[in-house]
Amino acid sequence: MELTFAELKKRELICMDTGDRLGMVDDLLLEENSVKALLTYGVRPRFFFFCPGKPKQIPWERVHLLGKDFVVVDSMEDLPFEPNRSRKKKFSSLVEQLFQ
Repeated sequence: MELTFAELKKRELICMDTGDRLGMVDDLLLEENSVKALLTYGVRPRFFFFCPGKPKQIPWERVHLLGKDFVVVDSMEDLPFEPNRSRKKKFSSLVEQLFQ
């Protein structure tokens, strides 16, 4: 499957284990012609126009599925930030439907 950065950018990051929202894909970390990690600033409130601090890295090995509108990450273990649990129920049911 071919995928451009423009297509990948701004897709929702979802944890497969819990259904938590992790944020959006904001950038990529590349190393010697391969993707090392996805970068995200986490979940931001609406109308928050700038990204504070440094982005968090999600190692490419953690990416389980690249969907049309989202990216599923296999585990939250050892990730350097807390997810937004406000829409957990909606996304956990989506993840369950994908893997049944």
